[in-house]
Amino acid sequence: MKRAIPSLLLSLLALTLAGCNSTNHSPSDPGAAPQISKLQNSDKVTRLGAQEGVMSLGFDFADPDADIAFYVLTTSTGQVRNPLSEATGRTAGAVSLLQSMFIPERGTMRFTVQVEDNLGHRSNTLEGTYLVE
Repeated sequence: MKRAIPSLLLSLLALTLAGCNSTNHSPSDPGAAPQISKLQNSDKVTRLGAQEGVMSLGFDFADPDADIAFYVLTTSTGQVRNPLSEATGRTAGAVSLLQSMFIPERGTMRFTVQVEDNLGHRSNTLEGTYLVE
């Protein structure tokens, strides 16, 4: 009986330690990619010059890590990666911003937007269009 107690204690200790070595990650663990939705943008780009304009842009975001750092906007003329301080430290919300851009031609243009966190994880992609007159 005296030998059974130490053996039982060792078995319980081994089971307890095994349970602490889990590799499962919850969505709130560091490394979860952010998500964006509900894209809103101005229909037209407001011209600031012959080949420069500005567009209003907004979307909702969710990030359990609260570490969104940038937004990435891609158009036919290139890609910009700008700081997104409105989302820093927040797990969810909405952002609104003005994006200046190079607009070499007239017509309807397509764009995509994503957000990126401090670890470099990018969100899903939202697509939209805008008119250059």
